[in-house]
Amino acid sequence: TYVHREVVGLSLHPSFHASYKPGTRVEVEFVFPRTPMRIFHTGIHASSQLPPALLYPALPIPQMPPRIPDFAPRSAQVSSNPQQRRAVLAILQGTSRPVPYLLFGPPGTGKTTTLVEAAAQCVLSPELAQAGLHVLLCAPTNAAA
Repeated sequence: TYVHREVVGLSLHPSFHASYKPGTRVEVEFVFPRTPMRIFHTGIHASSQLPPALLYPALPIPQMPPRIPDFAPRSAQVSSNPQQRRAVLAILQGTSRPVPYLLFGPPGTGKTTTLVEAAAQCVLSPELAQAGLHVLLCAPTNAAA
């Protein structure tokens, strides 16, 4: 099973293939599980109980990472996608520090690829390594990690 933009590929049980007659119309229904959204909402509610300075530290931030003028993408997809490339560069340059970076969008739009590229660039950049940069990635499920 995969999703890429507007194309969805499904893996079906072998019994479906055995009984399916080519040309027969099949209706597929996708059901969004409520549990992830409930967990997200719980996290948002819990964050309102935290001191604001924990989520949004006061400026200026000491030891800002060095400015990275550009980078050589490791992923061909990021290399050919201007939006993904801009997102990675913004993370590398720290343009929104100290506010956390959020990547969002519908399935198949390259969020995971962009995040992996940004993390790899952060870890592999000598300039950022010298600045003492650390990377923490979190995911709502084990499958996402």
